[in-house]
Amino acid sequence: MDSPRKKIVLPKGYGKKKAGRKKKIIFGSVLEDSIFNIVVLHNQKHPKKKIELDIARRVVKRGLDLGDMNTGLLRLRNFLSKMTGDKNSRYTDDDDLL
Repeated sequence: MDSPRKKIVLPKGYGKKKAGRKKKIIFGSVLEDSIFNIVVLHNQKHPKKKIELDIARRVVKRGLDLGDMNTGLLRLRNFLSKMTGDKNSRYTDDDDLL
C-alpha cells in the first residue's frame, strides 16, 4: 500500500548560502605585531622563501573566520612550515596563496 507523503515546507531562504562574511574582522595592534614578528623571523631564517606581510594577513584572516586570534596565528605558522617544504605538514589549506 502506498501512503501519501506529506509535503515538507521549508522556511523562505532556507538552504541558501549567505554572501559575505558574518563578522567584520579588525586587526588589533597586538595581532598586527604578532604577525609582523612571525613574518620577520621567517624571512630571516629562510631568505630564499620570503613571505609578504599582505599574504600573511590573508592567511590569518582566514583563520579568524574559523576561530579566535590563536587559530589565525597557528594557521599562519602551519602555512609557513608548508611553504618551507616541511614534508610532515598535514596543512592542506591556502594553496592559492603559495
